[in-house]
Amino acid sequence: MNSKLIRTSYYEEDHPLNEQEYKELSLVQVDPYWKVRGLCYSLNMNCFGEKDALLKRIELELYNNYLYKKQSTAKLLEVCDTDIELLVRNLRCSTGKFNNISLRDLELYSRQESTHGTPETRVTEHQWPWQVVIELARTHRPLSYLDVYRGITPLMRSSMIFYNHFLEGECITAGVVLPFTPKVLEYLTPLQIYSLVKALGMKTHYDVPNVMDIFKQKLLDLFYCVDDSPRLHGFLPCQSRYKPCHNLASTFCANFMCKLCCQDIQHKLPCVCHDRYEQFFRYKVRSVYMFEESKNFDRSRTLRLQMRRLARRLDLERAFENVPIQWDKIAFYHHYAAHRMQIAYLVLDSQDDARKVLQNQEFFTNKLQKFDVTLSALSTSLYRVCERYKDAESMLAIIRPLSSLEVVTEISSDGFFRNQLGQLMQSITQISASQFFIEEDINPVTGERDNYQIFVRVPNREAMERIYNAQPLFGSLIVHKLSHIQVCPFLRYTLDSCLMCVAKKEPRCIHDMCRDCCSRQKYGILVCQCSLQVVQSNLSAKKELAAKDKSMSESLCEKCPNRKDKDCPNKMCSICCPIQAIRFDCAFHDESCYSRDLKSMTSQMLGRKILALVSELHLKFRHELKNGRYDWFRPLHGSDVGEAMRKANRELQELQDSGANIRGTQNQRYKRDGKILSFQGTESVTIWMTPSEKIYEHIDTKGHPFVEYYYTEEACYEERCVWVKNSLNKYRTYSLEDYENYINAPNLRIIKDFHVLLLGLDRKVFSIKELYNELFQSIKSMVGSIDQQNILIIDNDSLLMEVYNSATYRGVKNLDENIGKMGRAACIKLDNVLDALALVTREVRLTLPLFNRKNDEPLVYPSNYLIRFIEEYTANPQGTQLNYLTAGSCFAPMNKEMESINGSMKSLMSGGGRGGGGGDSGRPGRGGGGGRGRGGGRGGRGKRRGGRH
Repeated sequence: MNSKLIRTSYYEEDHPLNEQEYKELSLVQVDPYWKVRGLCYSLNMNCFGEKDALLKRIELELYNNYLYKKQSTAKLLEVCDTDIELLVRNLRCSTGKFNNISLRDLELYSRQESTHGTPETRVTEHQWPWQVVIELARTHRPLSYLDVYRGITPLMRSSMIFYNHFLEGECITAGVVLPFTPKVLEYLTPLQIYSLVKALGMKTHYDVPNVMDIFKQKLLDLFYCVDDSPRLHGFLPCQSRYKPCHNLASTFCANFMCKLCCQDIQHKLPCVCHDRYEQFFRYKVRSVYMFEESKNFDRSRTLRLQMRRLARRLDLERAFENVPIQWDKIAFYHHYAAHRMQIAYLVLDSQDDARKVLQNQEFFTNKLQKFDVTLSALSTSLYRVCERYKDAESMLAIIRPLSSLEVVTEISSDGFFRNQLGQLMQSITQISASQFFIEEDINPVTGERDNYQIFVRVPNREAMERIYNAQPLFGSLIVHKLSHIQVCPFLRYTLDSCLMCVAKKEPRCIHDMCRDCCSRQKYGILVCQCSLQVVQSNLSAKKELAAKDKSMSESLCEKCPNRKDKDCPNKMCSICCPIQAIRFDCAFHDESCYSRDLKSMTSQMLGRKILALVSELHLKFRHELKNGRYDWFRPLHGSDVGEAMRKANRELQELQDSGANIRGTQNQRYKRDGKILSFQGTESVTIWMTPSEKIYEHIDTKGHPFVEYYYTEEACYEERCVWVKNSLNKYRTYSLEDYENYINAPNLRIIKDFHVLLLGLDRKVFSIKELYNELFQSIKSMVGSIDQQNILIIDNDSLLMEVYNSATYRGVKNLDENIGKMGRAACIKLDNVLDALALVTREVRLTLPLFNRKNDEPLVYPSNYLIRFIEEYTANPQGTQLNYLTAGSCFAPMNKEMESINGSMKSLMSGGGRGGGGGDSGRPGRGGGGGRGRGGGRGGRGKRRGGRH
């Protein structure tokens, strides 16, 4: 279980048992790789191998050696960045697989396979991954040696980041494309591994004999380093085994598959991202049962000692002193995820000895109290139970999982449990309790009733399906059909699906499979009638082929007339082996389609293909974030950060256009708005596959990544036809469409009649759009009214050509420095020319972000248009009318004074005389509009005039 998944405060409390919370807080967590690697170094052990192998190696060493102690976490952190070359020299360890392969052999064969004339590929000029994604700068913790981080850099892109709301504090997480898994490395040849290390830019010259072991371990160190880093998230192509799949998969998935492929197969590990929590119970029960069956224990004299902490051999010998235990036959079950010793199987001399230990189990568990152990007998084999009942196809087994979780331990173990179970089944099926047959298992050691397994006979198939689909019972009890060949198979998320494939299951099949899968099963106690004819036809076909050629019978698959694969340990073909309910692990048929494609490549092509894969997955990664799909990452349902995370990452995909890389600045507005990516922070990548084939990766003007493929030598060396805008920091490319939009922009209409020119504006922190908004809001609030289309911002990069080619500036010293200080310029046309005059005369002062990252007043210069206006007004003041009433804040006191004077004049004219205003001439009327003073009498009645004043 990866500790990066755990975030307890971000789950809703509406549900009594949230699935994701259950999985995250209740599963055994795995030690990070840097701690495992440090333990190997501190214990002077072989450090070569995968993480699970190293953990089992450490557990066995600690179990056998009582004096060995684990170092503290602080001590292990001190050695986690030790270079692998130093470890190899000090420990003198080796796997023994590549003893006959030297560095000289690898270089020789690599030179023979190399494609002459192919340019070398340098993905990025950065040396470390935190320079590719500058948000990670100075926040990383060295969890491995530097060469590993150097290899991570080509697998990253600066815009391949996302907001991870499940992390504490700063939630920026960088995506890393992992083009291999530990299992994929097992299928690659030594020359391919060497080519992969070389393509990633890692060190390849080591003066040690087992250099091939170092190369392979460095790739494993890289994979586990990304998995351990809280600010890095690894994703890779789906590792589907039986069909090609090109979806994204996360390292959080235990099987490195997408959601669809992970839920389609049975032979897998339970996945935190894609499986429900009861699937973990089922897999634990199945793995323990299969381990016990493989060891073929004598259940009458074997005890199961479950421990939560590792008990050393000396501790067990002291606790069970004078107990006749066969210590040479002790066996350990390792947890499937933590890879630690979880169960010890103690074989005693006789059944009476085992019975005595069980009767005094409290005495023994108290001796081992600090290890938190429980002692129990093995349950009856389900396959033996299936043979015991004649009507096993109508029987269910209710199994209590081996767990110390409260949801399991709270289940009553006394006689009331059987009654509670009967009442639950009656409520589920709506059938009276008298029609059920409930029988408890028999303890093989004591012969007493044991409720770890309870067998139930149901009256019909419909009732069986209802109980089976209602599990887990009481939140933890597992239901298993005795007619199933596999013990506790994974539940299908579609009820009518076959257990072993995605086809629809046969309604009459007692194994819950389709007819094809049912007929190809090698093991099975019960005979299913639905596939009996198919089985007989396959047998007759095999007999016919064997009759024609007797030597051919040994090369045929055991369940069909196809030829078997030589490398299959189950002696089956590629159709029968994957759908077997019970089988040996088959490395040949369990190889992913992705791994088969890599293995078929030459070593040189493999290294370049890996780099090209990063570009292709970059597109898929950005597309998933834009559309709010997170099946590749983790389920967002049930969490209160799901919608916020989708919204933040959609905004993140909008790249900003600023004159410099804005990352690493102290301005927090970008992190608040969710927009931290810029065009200038994204590099173009060119990957040469062959002299006549290359891949070009970049982003378009919309901020979307794209990949171009060139397949001819002429096209590879042909210059890209784009409009290039020169910049001191970066070449920015634009398409013809953007060029036309720029030429026809409405802001360009004010070029001939704008009023003022502002110089020295910011060009590093603010993008064009954000600086535009700052100008519009500041001018509107502090100067006067302005139309949105009357602001034109000019980047000083646009002036470089004219400045450098001008004879006036050719001899100027420090020209580049002065141009940099000039910053951006803004052409402003105000609605009222008086506001422009107030701005030029500094009667009104603007505060704007400047080139030196300060908020201050920019340089204000009048335009030629404004200068001509001033000259014309000075020569002929009467010819130009100035509207003071619509002027801005500078003229507000004057306008207020003018309004008060105007109001006084109106009051004087209307109410200050002797008579009120009369009606219209030619119409008699009363005196109108006059004040109530002395002169406001009634109007005259004459027809020539109104009331007198």
